[in-house]
Amino acid sequence: MKTTLAFQPEFAKFDIHKGLAWIANEADWIGLRYVRETAHRRNVRNLLPELNSIAWERGVMVEQW
Repeated sequence: MKTTLAFQPEFAKFDIHKGLAWIANEADWIGLRYVRETAHRRNVRNLLPELNSIAWERGVMVEQW
């Protein structure tokens, strides 16, 4: 089975294929969960904007049994 990523990790030396092959030798079951979250924050005081920001978080969780 060919494994591909829909995104590129920020650290260029990460190899998903080597990582999964290493885990697969030790596990009966492997689960991957990719999470991406966007948070908007807007503050207004006296009808004047004080803060307008966006924060992004993303990560991969690996489970094995």
